Amino acid sequence: MRMLTIVLIVVALGGAAIWVNSAAYASRINQAHPADGTRVQVNGADVHVLQAGTSGPVVQMIQGETTKARE
Repeated sequence: MRMLTIVLIVVALGGAAIWVNSAAYASRINQAHPADGTRVQVNGADVHVLQAGTSGPVVQMIQGETTKARE
């Protein structure tokens, strides 16, 4: 029983360390490469909006892959 407790504690600490490392990495990436455009609230959710052009009809495109917005 004692061995099982030790294993569970080690697994829990390992998972917590991985989570902290992942959060720190994501934060560094987001600071180094911020999203283009502006962020607006739509029905309580943050949405990035990228506006291009100044004339013609308004076209709204919902893009799932943000790296494709620059093309």
